[in-house]
Parts: sequence; C-alpha cells; structure tokens
Amino acid sequence: MRVTQRLMVNRVLSDLNNQTERLLGLQEELSTGLKVNTPSDDPLAARRGEHSRQHRRKRAIHDQYLDRRAAIDGIQQRNTDRCRRGPARAGIDGPGRQRHK
Repeated sequence: MRVTQRLMVNRVLSDLNNQTERLLGLQEELSTGLKVNTPSDDPLAARRGEHSRQHRRKRAIHDQYLDRRAAIDGIQQRNTDRCRRGPARAGIDGPGRQRHK
C-alpha cells in the first residue's frame, strides 16, 4: 500500500479535529461544572438526573401540601375555639338556652 502526502495530511487533520472536539468538551464541562450537559453526553446519567429532579419536584409539592394543610388545620381550630367561646361571652349557657343572672 502506498502512503501519499495527501493521506498523511488528511489523517493529521482528522486527529487534530478529534482532539479539538475533546478539548472543547472538557472546557464546557469545567465551565458549567456539569459532567452531563446534554442527554447525548451520557444517556444513563441524564436519565438518573431527570429521575432525581422529578423526585425532588414531587417532594416539594408534597411538602407544600402539608404546609397548607397545617395552616388550614390551625385556622379551623381557631374558628372552632371561637365558636365554643362565643356563646359564653354572649351570656348563653348552651345551644338555645339563656343563662340566668
């Protein structure tokens, strides 16, 4: 097989292009701080990351629900307490009965 000057130049340029692409990928990784920037970089890691984000979102929604539920329970308890204290303040002994003075 005959090796020509053109074949050698093409091979060197191809290797140089590959090394430049690898270097750009490493620079992007360093600048963003992320090992996986696009799903095509590492499909399995991207899937794990997406699953983790979904889990965190669901957890945050659940925590918001619990916080709101606790606030509503507190409001309901205060209203119940007010209703129980209300008749005593109004001079009523119980449901429909007037307290005698």
